[in-house]
Amino acid sequence: MKQQYDISPDEFDLIERYLGKTLTGEESAAFEKRLQEEPVWKEKVNEVNLLMLGIRETALVEKLEGFHHALAGESLIKKTKPVISMARVWLVAASCIALLGLGYWWLMGNESKYEKMYASYYKPDPGLPTTMSVANNYQFDKGMVAYKAGDYREATDIWLGLSQSMPGNDSLFYFLGVAELALQHRDKALNYLKPLADDPQKPYSKEACWYTGLLLLKEGKTEEAAAFIRKAQHPESKKLLLELNQ
Repeated sequence: MKQQYDISPDEFDLIERYLGKTLTGEESAAFEKRLQEEPVWKEKVNEVNLLMLGIRETALVEKLEGFHHALAGESLIKKTKPVISMARVWLVAASCIALLGLGYWWLMGNESKYEKMYASYYKPDPGLPTTMSVANNYQFDKGMVAYKAGDYREATDIWLGLSQSMPGNDSLFYFLGVAELALQHRDKALNYLKPLADDPQKPYSKEACWYTGLLLLKEGKTEEAAAFIRKAQHPESKKLLLELNQ
């Protein structure tokens, strides 16, 4: 592992001035003489140089300047100057570089064309009116209240428990499917929705076609998606199909 050196505020300031070419001729000559004679000093200069380059590349010069000014102000107050651990400085710089890298990745088009189309057309199913009647319907309505409040996890927990006593209930499976879709659980959503979409005789078949088509579109499976979107006869089916054909 490469050794890391502790660099005092004065050393940091001197190295920064050397790298920025703001030393006087005499100071610069003394600095370069020290570089030739002191291997440890040379390593310190290299570390600061790499740090400066990394920070410039990530547009964080302002942060370094603020840090530098804080050190300068602290040195006026304290008689004994603190030592800066380069390990800590490197950690801050590495974290900033990583964050900038994530931002760049996002801005450069994290979403594909089809993911953007999905986001444009996807809206959660609005759900059903609730009557809070007795027995199984009460539990279903309780899940629906959670679903309509946007608490999709609570809704799926309630409905999964209910599915044990209501096997083969297509309405329940449809809403389990759209709740899982809202939670971005792709596989679970398709497991509930696709069987309904494949059978036009089942309740919510057209609605299931729409959401199944959107899921497949998001994955770039455009031909398969278009078939389900067409069968859905959704108010926006024609518009979306036109976009797909462009």
